[in-house]
Amino acid sequence: MNSIPLGVYRHYKGNLYEVIGFAKHSETTEDMVIYKALYGEGGTWVRPVSMWSELIEVDGKNVKRFEFNADASIGYTQHELLEAIRSIQSTLKKCEKAITKLRFGSSSYTLTKRRIEALNIAISLIEGDLKGRYTTENPANELTLRPFFDKDIPLMEKWLYEPHVAQWYKHPDHWLKELHERRGAFAFLSHFIVEFDNKAIGFCQYYDCYHSQQHEVWNDEWKVSEKQAEVFSVDYLIGEPEYLQRGLGKRIVTELINKLSAIGAKKCIVSPEPGNIASNRVLEANGFILSNGDYVLELR
Repeated sequence: MNSIPLGVYRHYKGNLYEVIGFAKHSETTEDMVIYKALYGEGGTWVRPVSMWSELIEVDGKNVKRFEFNADASIGYTQHELLEAIRSIQSTLKKCEKAITKLRFGSSSYTLTKRRIEALNIAISLIEGDLKGRYTTENPANELTLRPFFDKDIPLMEKWLYEPHVAQWYKHPDHWLKELHERRGAFAFLSHFIVEFDNKAIGFCQYYDCYHSQQHEVWNDEWKVSEKQAEVFSVDYLIGEPEYLQRGLGKRIVTELINKLSAIGAKKCIVSPEPGNIASNRVLEANGFILSNGDYVLELR
């Protein structure tokens, strides 16, 4: 079996498979190859070594049933890719927490923000490689927040003009400007695309209110001007109409709260339109309390 290296092979019919191990038949002790399909449902199979290595006749020529694909086998295994994601995510969390203590606009802030973006891109690329090479079973009804990328701007523009969104997001050009300038004047915002069952359905963001003072006015009660890295706010929307009234707004806010808790935020304040009953109920369902016109959640 040592003559069959682990790695990726191309079947004579064209599909790719990855040899992931070897075994012996429990009854005959025959040597077996354990391999995984890198297409379709990604099933795992076994085949006798003798069959794996044999030559077969195709169009009058003898060819190998499985041909070792050296270029594809240079890549990392599924386990290694998952470990890489976990390691990058750990570094990302440290950067997201560290940046809250830095002065917005400083060189340290800018470098850390760029590092966060680079780490997010690395995770996205690795996840893309995983999806391309392996079949991953995602739990049904899974909701995730992924980083916002340039490719998402047209989608966000579409959502902003949906009637159910435009009713509350009345200046879409302002929102799009923030996204276009998210590496500059609006770098203090952390943007995300909401995915449900692997489909992009909405948008959300969080930010330190200390850095937003030149763009909006906060109630003096929250002492925003004195508390960098303590008081944060969030925004969220579900852009795809068919995903409204399914309890997803509450889950989006819960995910944002988890992110704020992870970076050490102490308070979250949100000021939805009084008439936006659905949004108000989402906040109340997440434990926010109405105080002087703002919804407030103590995180510590």
